[in-house]
Amino acid sequence: MFDLSSISGSVTSAVLRLDNPSSGGNSGTYRAWSFEGNVNSLLAGTGGTAAYADLGSGTEFASTFLSGSTGTKVISLNGAALSAIAGASGLFVIGGSFTGGALFGNTHLGNPDTLLVLNVEPVTPVPAPGAILLIGMGLVGLGYRQRVK
Repeated sequence: MFDLSSISGSVTSAVLRLDNPSSGGNSGTYRAWSFEGNVNSLLAGTGGTAAYADLGSGTEFASTFLSGSTGTKVISLNGAALSAIAGASGLFVIGGSFTGGALFGNTHLGNPDTLLVLNVEPVTPVPAPGAILLIGMGLVGLGYRQRVK
């Protein structure tokens, strides 16, 4: 779960970084999924088995082979994930599934070693129509003044 409330601008790419601080775990295919359920019930722990199942299904955001070796695993998220991130306001949840059994010895989504890294195109301020009109009137006034001289 990630708080995106402070993000402004267009997200151009996103990666999920999982850190495996200890050796161990299995190799297999990791898939990242959308979460369609109620975020508040997930936070409160009242979502039950439906919330758990939802974390491992939905729209696929990524699919990649991971080894159980020590180190950071970087998983690029696809266009569906970018669209979901663009539509998110506040908390954004990514679920996951792994075909190889236990992914890492002691790493799971939601711990401090899990990061969602976003590349964001900054918002370019657009001049207000009144400012453009004011600049235009100033230029007309300067032109008129030069003409009168």
